[in-house]
Amino acid sequence: MPPAALLTSFRNFKLLRKVSEHEAFQEVVVMLRTFEQARLTVSEKTALPSSTLKLLAERLVGGDFYPVAEKTDKWDQTIGPIKAFAWPMLLQASGLALRTGTRLALRPSGVKALSAPPADVLRMLWRKWLKTTLLDEFSRVDAIKGQSGTGRVMSAVPPRRAAIEAALQTCATGRWVRLDDFSRFMRAADHVFAVAHDPWKLYLGERQYGSLGYDGSHGWDIFQDRYMAAVLFEYAAPLGIVDVSYGDPAQGHDDFRDMWGADELRFLSRYDGLNSFRITALGAYILGREATYQPVAQPSHVAISVMPSLQVKRVRGILSPQDTLLLELWAEPIQDDMWHLDRQKAVAAIEKGPDIALLRQFLENNDDLPLPELVESFLLRCARDGQALKTGASAVLIECRDCETADNVATHKETSALCLRAGPKTLVVRNEHVGKFRERVHVLGLGLVS
Repeated sequence: MPPAALLTSFRNFKLLRKVSEHEAFQEVVVMLRTFEQARLTVSEKTALPSSTLKLLAERLVGGDFYPVAEKTDKWDQTIGPIKAFAWPMLLQASGLALRTGTRLALRPSGVKALSAPPADVLRMLWRKWLKTTLLDEFSRVDAIKGQSGTGRVMSAVPPRRAAIEAALQTCATGRWVRLDDFSRFMRAADHVFAVAHDPWKLYLGERQYGSLGYDGSHGWDIFQDRYMAAVLFEYAAPLGIVDVSYGDPAQGHDDFRDMWGADELRFLSRYDGLNSFRITALGAYILGREATYQPVAQPSHVAISVMPSLQVKRVRGILSPQDTLLLELWAEPIQDDMWHLDRQKAVAAIEKGPDIALLRQFLENNDDLPLPELVESFLLRCARDGQALKTGASAVLIECRDCETADNVATHKETSALCLRAGPKTLVVRNEHVGKFRERVHVLGLGLVS
């Protein structure tokens, strides 16, 4: 739905539905590819994404939940990114991405994940998120101030997530559940949790008069309901665990209107528009309720032409972000809708870990004709040459005083098996053999100094 239509539907408070399963399957690959290929940055202090959000939002397969609205002044309340915010947090928490200073990049385990079944990667991301302390989701309810104050203000986050997951385990797959009903069930079934240790330190607007310690300002509906909505909307939905039905947060939960300091707020939380959700088949697998998961095949409406010149041309349909990133990993764009398979680029990709079989599968699935012989040769040669060399174990270079000493050590029965000749006076010894090598040269009456 275009942004204009989306905004119109919000004004009329028509609920939208986001079916997340197929999107999550594609987006996890797109996000991993984006982290591998693009230069992404986060805050060095908080690990939160900022300028990176625009790029990630553009790569989302189904777009974010809400259109981006620019502030007209600093007091404006905007919804902001949700899915685009979640992905860098999920990949950091899982260890698939590593932050070095402000730079965020894919780790070798992240590259390896590109070749793993997406359902297994999504399940791992959820399991890691349940235990992470990288982010308190409630901090994204930024209208509530004082969360980072001194002392034990907020409770530990893993127990909160565990309570929500325990309640999700009881929800029937494929059946819509209103968030309000889910909240009542959690209390009735004793799936309860605390969000704040000291609500007096939290406030709206002004610390003294807007403190949430006053009666009616820190109930389950204000704290726990908002936290549940954040977890479901920003993390469970992008991972494909739940589909969501939602509308304009300004017309959603309005239980905060009588609180001091709320007069200028359109909504208390960007997640206030979440109305209901349902567990997907993928969600049942991720939650551990199903032992296996078989994705539903999606028909492809894309046709390409793979030419003997190693050029790939889009003939029909629109390439998904996932397909575009895949092509750009192995080929150079030469004009709109056309790429040239590049040997150096392909070899560099194989060095990092991706399997060129993924490229072959894409080409074969979207071209009605068999691959040209020259393309077959290209794929086979890159697969072979991309692994032609392999780094070995770390070693130490040892400089001997003269060639005669080097000859003696390299050929003596006590030391010959522990070193290799690397020059007239130079020997190479693997790191793990240095101690034994030192002992053996002592037998020869020689000393090894650093």
